[in-house]
Amino acid sequence: MRGLPIDTERNGSFCYSASVPSQTAVSPVRGRPRQERADTAIAAALRALLVEVGYSRLTMEAVATRAGVGKATLYRRYASKVELVFANAIHSSTLRSVDTGSLRGDLVLLSERIVADLGPTGGGRSGPRTAG
Repeated sequence: MRGLPIDTERNGSFCYSASVPSQTAVSPVRGRPRQERADTAIAAALRALLVEVGYSRLTMEAVATRAGVGKATLYRRYASKVELVFANAIHSSTLRSVDTGSLRGDLVLLSERIVADLGPTGGGRSGPRTAG
């Protein structure tokens, strides 16, 4: 352990401390650039399958097959089914500029938009279901 400073102040034992060099170099981007049409196809396939089979029976393989992309393409973008659904719900263009004047009103409107956006054509449901 040559070149490492020794700290003898901690409980009388030897502790070695070394500084880790900072990672300032940026690695080059590898592989092909992402295709926007794949993202569009994945979102459309997700919406259709959520309506047809529901969340519990939705699989990454079914989304990939319906979208016409490989599972690797899907997993490069989303680590799990939860992440796939969440990302497509939250990053929807319909969620921008929500201001009803109250937090409750904003949350209700956001919920309605998410449910509608995940419908069959991006607007196929009338709103969130309520118990009762």
